[in-house]
Amino acid sequence: MSTTSPLSTLCDKCKAIPFDNSQKGGHAVQGDDGHEYLGLADGGEMQCFESDYTTQDLYPSFPSLSRSALAGCKFCEFLKRIASIDIEAYLRNESLDVSKGFKVNIHMMYLWLGKGSSPEDPTGGLRTLFITFFFRSNDNNGL
Repeated sequence: MSTTSPLSTLCDKCKAIPFDNSQKGGHAVQGDDGHEYLGLADGGEMQCFESDYTTQDLYPSFPSLSRSALAGCKFCEFLKRIASIDIEAYLRNESLDVSKGFKVNIHMMYLWLGKGSSPEDPTGGLRTLFITFFFRSNDNNGL
């Protein structure tokens, strides 16, 4: 029986997305309840970590993400879909000329909660991957 690694459905650029706790001093910590959880060298209540992923593409066609998605990258397919949805939702409330398209920078970061930093989540750990889209509608020069 063969299994497919989730990383095998990612392009080389998207393989930089998974969180590498070893770069942050990740280590096993024994909780009060006897279960192990991931701790970080610098501990802390709440921390944000930059992802190694960053890219730029052109709205509305997203040619780079489209090529990668067609080649089989599931995360590029996801990014193209959510970028389109988020940007279109934003543009509905703005009066911008976007007929020529514009550059979109895509950036990611992680949210880490330290043990005990949240009463709802006493063990903490990696909680959120934030994906941000930065663009200027007057930047119509392509990539």
